[in-house]
Amino acid sequence: MEANGYDLSNSHLIRHCRASQIDNNIPTFEAFRLRPNEQYLSFNWLEKICVDAGIEVDHKRAIQELEKAPPLEISAGQLWAVLGCETVSSAVRRAASV
Repeated sequence: MEANGYDLSNSHLIRHCRASQIDNNIPTFEAFRLRPNEQYLSFNWLEKICVDAGIEVDHKRAIQELEKAPPLEISAGQLWAVLGCETVSSAVRRAASV
């Protein structure tokens, strides 16, 4: 899997999930629906966050970098969903073929 010359086979997407989108500490499908002001699904590319910050690729450190960036405010009960690009790509292809 490739995008703009980058191999995404071992890459991950990360998306902020509100407390209402979490059930038993697991993000629900609602966390991945378009938000009212979105024309496309917003997410961050976890590995790129690390590269841009000049740090070794590490999920926890990437989340720390995201949480530093304003205007994001993390409240109790909110989570970050981390998904493999291959998983997301497969799910989208399956949904598109229905």
